[in-house]
Parts: sequence; C-alpha cells; structure tokens
Amino acid sequence: MTSTQDRKSPRPPDATVSRWNAASPDSAEEKLRRYYETMHNLLSSTLDGFILADDQGRIIDVNPSYCELVGYTRDELLRMTILDLEAALDPEAVAARIEQIMRNRRARFETRHRHKSGREIELEVSITVVEPTPESPPLVAAFVRDITERRKAHTALQRSEQRLRELNERLEERVRERTAELEARNAELDAFAHTVSHDLRAPLRAIEGFSQALLEDYLRQLDQQGREYLEYIKVAARRMDTLVRDLLEYSRLGREELPLAPVAVDAIIDEVLEQSREPIEASGAEFDIRRPLPLVWAHPTTLRQVILNLVDNAMKFVPPETKPRIVIEAHDVAPQRVRILVCDNGIGIPPEYHHKVFEVFERLHSVDQYKGTGVGLAIVARACQRMRGRCGVESNRDQGSRFWIELDRADPPAAV
Repeated sequence: MTSTQDRKSPRPPDATVSRWNAASPDSAEEKLRRYYETMHNLLSSTLDGFILADDQGRIIDVNPSYCELVGYTRDELLRMTILDLEAALDPEAVAARIEQIMRNRRARFETRHRHKSGREIELEVSITVVEPTPESPPLVAAFVRDITERRKAHTALQRSEQRLRELNERLEERVRERTAELEARNAELDAFAHTVSHDLRAPLRAIEGFSQALLEDYLRQLDQQGREYLEYIKVAARRMDTLVRDLLEYSRLGREELPLAPVAVDAIIDEVLEQSREPIEASGAEFDIRRPLPLVWAHPTTLRQVILNLVDNAMKFVPPETKPRIVIEAHDVAPQRVRILVCDNGIGIPPEYHHKVFEVFERLHSVDQYKGTGVGLAIVARACQRMRGRCGVESNRDQGSRFWIELDRADPPAAV
C-alpha cells in the first residue's frame, strides 16, 4: 500500500500543507486548492460514492458516501490505491484499465470493490478524466453506485428464468409424451370403431334381414307366436344397430377436429325438417319456426345432428294420442352469444333429472314406452361442448320441455 509521503499528486483541502496557505491568490497551487475545496463541498452530500484518483490509481479524495460504502474512514482511504480496493481485476488489468481511461477520457463499467470486512460489493462506475488547472496533472473522477442488491435480484431473476425454462421444457416433453399417448389411443379407438362399424353391425343387419326373409317366405308355416318372435328379433337387431351407430357418433365427437364456421340456423332447420319428413308426417307434428334465425359459429354437420336429435326428442316424448307441437326460436343471451330453443308440448322432465338426461344411457322411461337408445342427448351435450357452446333444459313433469343450446353468434345482434 502506497504511503502519503511517496505521492506527488496534490492533497485535498483539509490535507493541504502550510505552503498552500502562504501561496499567492493567483498561484496554481491556490487555484488547485480552491478547486478541491469546491468539489469536496459539492460531493460531500451526494448519495453516490465518489473517488478522485491520479493516473497511478492513488486515491486523492473520497466523499462520505463512499466511506460508508466500503467501511473505511477517509483517512484510511487516502493512504490506499484503487488496487487495494479492486476485487474483480488483477494488478495488470487494473493498470490497463487506468491507461485506457486516461486515453479515452471517460468510461462506464461494472466492477467489485472489497469492503473492509472482506465482503465484496457490486458497483456501477462512471468515470471522467478532469484537469483542475492547465498546469495540474489529469485526475480520474469516479462516481460509484452500489448495485449489489440489483445484481442479486438480477441473478435471482436469471435463476428463476432458467428454472422456468427447465420447467417449460419438462412440461413440453410431458405434453409431447401425452400427445403421443393420446394419438396412440385415438388410433386404437379408430381401429375399434372400424371393427364395431363393420364386424358388429354386419351381423346385426344380417339378423334383421334374415328375420324379414323368414317373415316374407315362411309366413304361412309359422304360427302367430313364431311370427311375433321373429318380429321381436328384427326390432331388437334394428335397435342394436341404431345404438351402435349412436355410440360411434358419440365417440367420433370426442376424437375428431371440428372446424367452426358461420352457419345459418335457418338452413339447418330446413335440412332437418326435410330429413325428418317421414316421422313428421307419421306423428302429425306441427312446427312453428320463428324466423329469422341467426348465424352461429358451428360445425355444420354436427349442428345438424344436434337439431335433429332435439327435434326427434320433441316428437317422440309426448303423451299418447297427443299431436306434437314444436316451437323453434332463438334470442340473444349476451352481445355475441345466442340461445336456440326447441320447445315441445311433451311429457316434461322433473327438475331433479335435468342434468342426467344429457348423460350416456340415461333413460327416464322404458323402451316399451318410448323408443330410443339413451345416447341422443349425450351427443347433443358433447357436440355443443366441442363447438364452444353449452346446452340445457327447462322443464317440469307434464308441462312440456324447452331444450336449448348456446353458441357464439357469427353476425352482429339485431338493433333494438
């Protein structure tokens, strides 16, 4: 550590020697003394640390903030050099940095200084080379700011970001694995659906077909009970085929992508009524379609199946000898949300069963009373979910039902 007797640089005001006091007002030493005094007074109140050093790194002056920062007194620091405090660079690097600073006249960098206790302090340093008088040697004026906490926070943030990246990578890997598993399961389901569609439905159709052939070709050889048995077989095979078809449709809705597009509900209703012409005529059902109906975001084929199932239910679940009366209407439930209702005069549904009717195989009546597979409304629920919608029912026993589905509107709501 360099002693004060070895230094050739001028001392700050409170360390000035008596010859400065005797100097003439215009002498270089007096100008330098006044410069130091002004600088010292200005910098004593700053929050940032300040160091004044010569071109050899010997400390000429410091302010109270820097003393507090490194834990040394001012007198201790005036007997030290920058090298005594520098914790990030070796002596050669320190000398090279000072040389570069003197050449460029200014610099800004981060480094570490050593506290008196031995711990290291992260610093942000801003340096300017100054010349107090034309006759005096250049000096290095450095403002330093403690960024230890900021650096800790930055390091903690980097660690958190690294941890987050690692977690994201793990999550992405798990998603890839899960996606691969789902794709494999979907492939198995597709294979199963293919098997069911062809290998199971074909025998059912054969059973129905041969039962019909027996009734047609051997009718006279069968007594009344034999004919009834064959009729039961034919109906059961047909019902089983319908059930398999409905289950395949329910399974398909859970696997396939359903791209949504603007769909005109009016057109869908027309298609459903045309497709249901035969059961409509057989039941004598009356329809009140309250047009115009809106455009909605939906998958056309799937929406058609939903409306078809609701219309089929409305025609099916009516008291005996009652002509179905069905109202189809729509109204807004939010600025861009529309509710489509299929209302009937049927047998109604007790409130405690409202949620159950949308589950697979949930039936409130026997097949002998009302035909069906118990899958139709489950298809409605899953289809609405896949189209970003929902469904429900408002009903009471013997008071008809108001089945509804909600979907996003594809056109602006009508002005009121």
